[in-house]
Amino acid sequence: MGGRKEQYSDKTLSVVYLACLGIGAIVVVFNIMLQIGYGERPYLYSSATSLFCSIVLILLGLYMTVFRPRARLAIHIICISYYIVASLSSLFVTGDTTITYLYWLMILIATTVLNNAKAMAIGCLYFFGTMICLALFGSSGTGSLAVADIAVSSLLTICTACFISWIHVVNLVRFNTYEQIKNRERMQRDRLLAVINNINDAIISLTPRGIIKLYNSATMNLLDTNTTLNGKQVDSVLNLVDQDGSAVKITDIINPRKTIERDDLVHVFEDGQKISLYLACSPVRQSYGDTSGSENSGMIIVLRDVTKAKSLDEERDEFISVVSHELRTPVTIAEGSISNLQELTTRGMIQTDTFSQALQSAYEQVLFLAKMVNDLSTLSRAERGAESKAEVIDIRELLNSMYETYQGDATKKGLRIDLDVKNVKGKIKASRLYVEEILQNFITNAIKYTKEGSVTIRANVDKDKVTFAVSDTGIGISRTDQKRIFDKFYRSEDYRTRESNGTGLGLYVTHKLSKLLNTHIYFESKLNHGSTFSFNLPLYKPKQPDDQK
Repeated sequence: MGGRKEQYSDKTLSVVYLACLGIGAIVVVFNIMLQIGYGERPYLYSSATSLFCSIVLILLGLYMTVFRPRARLAIHIICISYYIVASLSSLFVTGDTTITYLYWLMILIATTVLNNAKAMAIGCLYFFGTMICLALFGSSGTGSLAVADIAVSSLLTICTACFISWIHVVNLVRFNTYEQIKNRERMQRDRLLAVINNINDAIISLTPRGIIKLYNSATMNLLDTNTTLNGKQVDSVLNLVDQDGSAVKITDIINPRKTIERDDLVHVFEDGQKISLYLACSPVRQSYGDTSGSENSGMIIVLRDVTKAKSLDEERDEFISVVSHELRTPVTIAEGSISNLQELTTRGMIQTDTFSQALQSAYEQVLFLAKMVNDLSTLSRAERGAESKAEVIDIRELLNSMYETYQGDATKKGLRIDLDVKNVKGKIKASRLYVEEILQNFITNAIKYTKEGSVTIRANVDKDKVTFAVSDTGIGISRTDQKRIFDKFYRSEDYRTRESNGTGLGLYVTHKLSKLLNTHIYFESKLNHGSTFSFNLPLYKPKQPDDQK
């Protein structure tokens, strides 16, 4: 007999368990009525058997109600126990009365619920056999008439139990079918939600009135919220404005007949922060051409944060504009100098001084263009975050190389260049290309913006780090300019700065490279009193043999 009770709802099982307790209560009440002389005792009535059956039925009912057994073996044992005690009650307590058929009817129905139809069929045979025994040996009536009455009543009880059980089985099949359909729909919904939640773009499903029905996790990330959005008006969640700052409502721009796309919207958060959004709004139709506006229709909104893309576009436009402007001057000067030389050569009017000046001017502009190309190339690597292979570099050797490289430029300008590496010992492990690029920018700027005095290159080792610094006695940097010295293409308006050529990329590139080296650029400067730029890196510590084990 296979158990089927797990297919019924908890409510149905609770009713069955209470019915099991009620069976014992019925027998107890009937027994009490017989004891006080109300009603006729059956032919085989036994007080001891009556007490035994009452106690056992009450205990079984309490056990079923309190513990609600689910093990199949336990259910089988309980059903058999009910059959045995019910047979004893029928023969020796209740006899051929309505009470007998009532609690047998309840037992048979409970058997169907707790086991299955096969168990109920066995129970019906057991019940019918019990009633035949009652008709033959325990009935106070005589002859075949009494047997026929008991047989007819028993058959009616069995038919009633079968009919009620059949109704339960039919309802159970319908219920299980409904549950299967509901589970399939739930699985499909869960799969759909899983797909939607793994989409990076924010997706919102709206009713025709603009009420949010469904959204994915990217929507909460985009709006930076943890509160539920279901049931809210979309315009209360999205605070949109256009490029002119005018408020924009979703319900005003959506169209139930076509898809709307806009990339000029800005969402404003409560704290005033803004993000640029791309918005695509499409109608949902249940069937082709359905725009009735039913609750099953509505709109699907796709939102994408395009703040970074917008910023990159603006930076690109600014970059092209600035580079075009910066290149125009040297290209024009070089082109003019070379064209003058061509004209003079054509006319045979070559003069040594004129030729030399024009050639020098063109040469300087070509050097400027080469410097800009080099800065742009370095900037490109820094912007991409391109890694350069780290290598072990001796600190003294590195600074000596920088000193020898730029000593001639400083001497040519009448400056003294000093190298301070006293008591400096140790090595670093980093990209030589990046470290040298940073030091070169510091040194060339120091020489460029110092008219008299000196430039000092030094290093200072402190515990587990080394600090590289370049100091000068030059024109210094004003407080206003200090806020923007790391900006791309920025050059001070100080006339002394404008006297020398520069791309405005040096310190910007240096700042980018410092991030790739996981360090920071520090500077101290005072107008007309020079500047000091520095950065630090960790000292290289070779692995000991014990560390490699």
